[in-house]
Amino acid sequence: MIGVLALQGNFAMHAAACMQAGARVQLIKKPEQLSEIDGLIFPGGESTVMLKHFELQPEWWPALNAFHDSGKAMLGTCAGLILLAKNVQPDQKSLGFLDVTVQRNAYGRQLDSHEVHARFELEGERCEIDMPFIRAPKIIEIGSGIKPIGWVGDQIVMVQQGAILGAACHPEASTARIHHYFLTLAK
Repeated sequence: MIGVLALQGNFAMHAAACMQAGARVQLIKKPEQLSEIDGLIFPGGESTVMLKHFELQPEWWPALNAFHDSGKAMLGTCAGLILLAKNVQPDQKSLGFLDVTVQRNAYGRQLDSHEVHARFELEGERCEIDMPFIRAPKIIEIGSGIKPIGWVGDQIVMVQQGAILGAACHPEASTARIHHYFLTLAK
């Protein structure tokens, strides 16, 4: 069972992409639901709004830390990548599960949103997918345990650290291919 954090953001499209990839999906609105799932998706949206939800219900912090410590799979896209990142610029609180530094809104404002041809290496296979970037963060630094798995030109746009994936783009608005790969990590 895959959980999609459903506090704010584009959770419905992630749920649809997971179902298209063959998964059962549960929308996660309460921290106690985390014990019922094998993988968790942090969708795009507004990272600051999601953080406010976590602060209004402080049980989120220990529940998310326990989920991370269990080694279960996680996928963060756009704002979800910001939430998972160890370091955020400009400075913002985050979960720190993924050893990357990201710069918020680095690709511009909402009007600068665009679709770009990206290349990925998933399960040893190379593929090319057109990916939307909507007020996207930029991955500006990666730690030693981080494996780049997606690029636009020379810019890293998707990374993996164990069972955690982080993407600056919005794969849920393009294809279920990334979600299919995520499901292999959640098993």
